[in-house]
Amino acid sequence: MPLALESAWYSLDAAPKVADYDPLGSIYGQLAQGGLGLAYCDQAIEATMPSPSECEVFGFDAPVSRLLIKRRSHVRAGMMVEYVEGMFRGDA
Repeated sequence: MPLALESAWYSLDAAPKVADYDPLGSIYGQLAQGGLGLAYCDQAIEATMPSPSECEVFGFDAPVSRLLIKRRSHVRAGMMVEYVEGMFRGDA
């Protein structure tokens, strides 16, 4: 049973080599190796209802409330390098 669905976007302006990173490796480790260690993240959590496509991913017959986590990660120079949305099912 899938418990979470996470989507992440990365700034090629802040981290131009991120497109060449190993997708199976640690993104944070690879950013740090490239001199772009994270300085801070802003994160918010809210309860929402899933979209029809998210219901399909999780196999919901009817929408079930979820937790939605949104995170913005910034490198030491202050630029935002990552934006993440993570959906966590509320019925498990």
